[in-house]
Amino acid sequence: MRKIILISCSSKKGKVATQAENLYISPLFRKSLEYAKLLNPEHIFILSAKHHLVKLDDIIEPYNTTLSNVSKKDPSLEILSSKDKQEWGKIVLKQLSKYTDFKKHEILILGGKEYFLPLSSKISSESMILNGRIGERLKFLNTEIARFKSN
Repeated sequence: MRKIILISCSSKKGKVATQAENLYISPLFRKSLEYAKLLNPEHIFILSAKHHLVKLDDIIEPYNTTLSNVSKKDPSLEILSSKDKQEWGKIVLKQLSKYTDFKKHEILILGGKEYFLPLSSKISSESMILNGRIGERLKFLNTEIARFKSN
């Protein structure tokens, strides 16, 4: 079955508009992207809290919006409400439906539950392979990337 991989955005971003795959600079995002490319999927998209479904080569400006229910340490951080998260999920699913009918592709989400739950009406929970603490996620990614590179 063909694959589509969705990678959640990260709060750590560069300071200027650039291609989406280069905007996000957190170690977790960079490792997620490296792993996704090793899987050789038909499509890789970024799940952006602000821009919804983003292609890797889309040019976007830095922003400060999240789906995560993190403590509001940064007063400029916009955290989407539950209602906004539901709407975000509907928009992402509509955008994604241009690339799949959800039966033709295995859809893998490399991201936390905040990015999976709004999509769960169309995407099964088995698709979310990187839920958990950042350290655990990085360990998983490093192990899988090393495994791919040793083959």
